[in-house]
Amino acid sequence: MNYLLDKLPHAVLIDGKAVPIHTDFRVCLRVVQALEDERLMEHEKLTVLLTLLYPEPPKNTALAIECQQDTPGSCLQPEQGFKLYLYGV
Repeated sequence: MNYLLDKLPHAVLIDGKAVPIHTDFRVCLRVVQALEDERLMEHEKLTVLLTLLYPEPPKNTALAIECQQDTPGSCLQPEQGFKLYLYGV
């Protein structure tokens, strides 16, 4: 899988439902920028992650955050072969 050339996923599975996500590189850069901002508190960083990556943040925010971290369990739709990882949260 080539992260630069292949299409990124458009949704993750949360509570058994496909939830759309924004995977445009500019959105991802804004999230990384927020995660590295020392002026933001941890809960503010998570709020930025949720509001930028999810067009409509899911009710299960704990799983929504877990889907963006390097943690066990697959949040991808079955036909997708990789996971969007964001480090620093």
